[in-house]
Amino acid sequence: MRGQVYDIGGNILMPITNVINSLYARDCSRKVKAAHRARAKDGKYIGGHAPFGYVKDPNDRHHLIIDPPAAEVVKQIFKMFAEGIGYVRTTKILREQKILNPQAYFNQNNPDYYKSEYWRKPFDWYATSVRVILSNRIYLGQLVFGKTKCKGFYNKKRVPAPEDEWIVVEGTHEPIISRELWDTV
Repeated sequence: MRGQVYDIGGNILMPITNVINSLYARDCSRKVKAAHRARAKDGKYIGGHAPFGYVKDPNDRHHLIIDPPAAEVVKQIFKMFAEGIGYVRTTKILREQKILNPQAYFNQNNPDYYKSEYWRKPFDWYATSVRVILSNRIYLGQLVFGKTKCKGFYNKKRVPAPEDEWIVVEGTHEPIISRELWDTV
């Protein structure tokens, strides 16, 4: 039995090590969530890339500034909906006018972000894209954080959070549309 090393202590310590590692991961997760909530309460944008109609300020990545060409499309979508044009008809009008959809517009401005050609369908507008734009309060100059949350530490499925748990900060950036137009839509 020369040359074999028995690690009896390691077998006993393994479950304890696993518990400690799990507690450490939970503590890190809690701290990251707290940091994100603190930034959101300060009115800082913490998304990966700016929503359609905005770009991140080159001097402050947590601040949004209006992207004029995309902002005009957002205004057009809101005006069409205020005039009674529905989702499907809006998508047809945008396709006929050869207006780039949000993904294609992003790809045009960031050509190396997506390597796959799958994402390069420039004029395919869908009702869900229009619905997302019309329901996003960011176009009012508000930042909304915490609309969804994870079910639990081990279950990463996102579920809607109650609206009273959302963090809403007014006036963090210039709005694209007016409050009156928002209320009409």
